[in-house]
Amino acid sequence: MDPTRLFRFAGFSAIAGGMLRIVSAFVPWVPASAGLEVFYLCIDVALLAGLFGVYLSLAEELGVLGLIAFGVAAAALASLVGPDPERFGIDFYGFGSSIHAAGLAGLGVVLWRTRAGSRAVAAAWIAVPLLAVGFEAAGYPALGFQLVGIVYGAGFVAAGGGLLKRARSDFDLNQVTLPARDLAESIDFYRRLGLRLIVDSPETAYARFALPGGASTLSLHVDVGVCTPPAPAIYFETREPERVVEELRTAGITPVEALEDKPWLWREAWYADPAGNRLCVYNAGRNRKDPPWRIAIA
Repeated sequence: MDPTRLFRFAGFSAIAGGMLRIVSAFVPWVPASAGLEVFYLCIDVALLAGLFGVYLSLAEELGVLGLIAFGVAAAALASLVGPDPERFGIDFYGFGSSIHAAGLAGLGVVLWRTRAGSRAVAAAWIAVPLLAVGFEAAGYPALGFQLVGIVYGAGFVAAGGGLLKRARSDFDLNQVTLPARDLAESIDFYRRLGLRLIVDSPETAYARFALPGGASTLSLHVDVGVCTPPAPAIYFETREPERVVEELRTAGITPVEALEDKPWLWREAWYADPAGNRLCVYNAGRNRKDPPWRIAIA
């Protein structure tokens, strides 16, 4: 699944769930109300999807502590989905809500410390249990419940906005091209290094490898005056190269080679930084790693 679609779905879910949670703060609870049970079910499911999206978008930055906090918050939120029974004298909704708030606050602390995501989201999630405990201790639990619902929902709305922004950020480092003197010798070196050769084109003095993880590639090119001079080049992939090129032009950055379709089925525009290093903005679609001439995997 395209990660941008996942983040877009999670973003809309977080925003919808957060807004409904704010609304719910002003809706009186009526026991055994099927309509309210369905209403809260929709909220919890939407928030759970949003929470998963937030974690997955920042997982590498959040580390082990972030994973633990997310796991606690997500598991507790999942336990709240559906009717909320009382068993053995335990209010499972209240218990689950407390655990969820604690896990969410822990995730907020990790977000704040790592500067991952929005600090507004982190502050809102950290504030939730503090507000609940503070208003309870002050003797205003109803007011506290209402305010907590607003802050809690606002945190998810902000988190959803961040996910949608990430989904729109279609500009990813995809490939680095290094110069080579002897293509066959360099291919052998990088194969022994553990990289997997996916394109071998001696006629254009070009080769490409898949990197571990599968997201990016490494290319080699001998300077034969065809495409790339003997200098490193980095590639930024986008689904909308025309839009990116125009945005860069507005920012005062003009290409040294205009956007055009290439014989190797990529649509590229080339830039140069102040030191002369080359940058490519391009779109390749499936031809990025699966061109018609890709080497068959044995």
